Amino acid sequence: MILYIDTANREFIKLALIKKQEVFLLEKNVENKQSENLLKFLDKFLRSKKVKLQNLKRIIVNTGPGSFTSVRIGVVLANTLSFALKIPVVGTSQKEIKTKDDILKLLDLKPSREFVKPFYYKEPNITQKK
Repeated sequence: MILYIDTANREFIKLALIKKQEVFLLEKNVENKQSENLLKFLDKFLRSKKVKLQNLKRIIVNTGPGSFTSVRIGVVLANTLSFALKIPVVGTSQKEIKTKDDILKLLDLKPSREFVKPFYYKEPNITQKK
């Protein structure tokens, strides 16, 4: 079983589970609250499909481009699960994942030997005055 994580759009969380050629895709509008909702959403998603974390064989994550915090949230979770479960992680910069066929195309990507790194469309501006 393969887990796909996409948090590049700050308004949404996209998750998918891929088993052979079967894809379960979920998208949730979280209104800029990805960090508060990602783990809860992932837990509910896995439970609804009766999948345990130990059943995962690989993780695919959208590494951007996207906003600094949004991309980082998904990449950190993917890297953490990869490390904890001792499974490979794959980064992709696929911009539009709208269909199950888009997800299946990602299966050909080669796993990283190390952690994946996020890609931001611009430098973070956390020090600029509002």
